[in-house]
Amino acid sequence: MAVGADTARFDGEARAIASLSHPNVTRVYDFGSTGGRAFMVLEYLEDTLEERLRRQAPLEDESTRRIATEISAGLGHEHTHGVVHGDLKPANVLFDGEGRAKLADFGVARLSAGGGTLTDPGTLIGTSAYSHPSRVPAPPRRRRATSTPSASCFTGC
Repeated sequence: MAVGADTARFDGEARAIASLSHPNVTRVYDFGSTGGRAFMVLEYLEDTLEERLRRQAPLEDESTRRIATEISAGLGHEHTHGVVHGDLKPANVLFDGEGRAKLADFGVARLSAGGGTLTDPGTLIGTSAYSHPSRVPAPPRRRRATSTPSASCFTGC
């Protein structure tokens, strides 16, 4: 890990996760640095939603409902404590030994209560395919050669 901003971001991520005690959020047991290297000790979770979807897609309806309910509960708890995850995707949903879904990887989270972020303003970190549109700058608008009523509706031209 690079010194400076990366260390501060790591410390912010660790503090944000450590402050969240909820059955659907990954537990942090310890964090710090030693010999100039940062570390975080998390509960052991061996399976991800991404891996489950690779093995068995689509999931059964009841399993999907349970996972969605648990993810929602974890997100609700985070939001109540001023943390906005920022990189929710199947690889960041892990499962404990009982099959309970837990949110992980808060490296791009925003701390809404304090107004700060764990990521420098203007820095794009995360997975673009799962990024919220408000986190990605809009590309410059281009006029289309073909202008029809339906094209105008979707392109704004």
